[in-house]
Amino acid sequence: DEEEITEVDEDELTDSDDSDLENDALLAYATIKLQSDHLKEEIKYLKDSLRGKDGQIKQLAGQLQRATASKCDLVVAVTELERQKDMALRYGSKDAQGQRQQYLKVLEERAEIEASFMNELNELTSRMIDMDRRHKNQMLEKDFIIAQLNEELRRMISVKRQ
Repeated sequence: DEEEITEVDEDELTDSDDSDLENDALLAYATIKLQSDHLKEEIKYLKDSLRGKDGQIKQLAGQLQRATASKCDLVVAVTELERQKDMALRYGSKDAQGQRQQYLKVLEERAEIEASFMNELNELTSRMIDMDRRHKNQMLEKDFIIAQLNEELRRMISVKRQ
């Protein structure tokens, strides 16, 4: 009778161990699934954020285009003033002094606008580079976490199969 009791106890222990392993595997799988779902939500958020950043980039590109157009208009105005100045100096016009002052004023405005344009361009470029760098870092971090979770899931599946 003692031998039969010992055998029953060992069978019960084996079933209990298998059940614990199965429960642990299911719990780990559920945890990984929840983490994976959370990461998917974060990725969706980042994609939506990227779309918003794309809109900002388009807006900034529009501002840059308008600034470029303004600069071109100023270049045309300066060219016209230079032509008028040359004519005034050539023909000894009384307006030569006024033309010269107007020309200098336009040159100063042009210099200010160009400086502003370059500052805006520099700021836009810096912002775009920073946004791109942050996005790439976030995506690399998420990819790394996903790879770790996938590896952990593969290990758990292989343990469960064994």
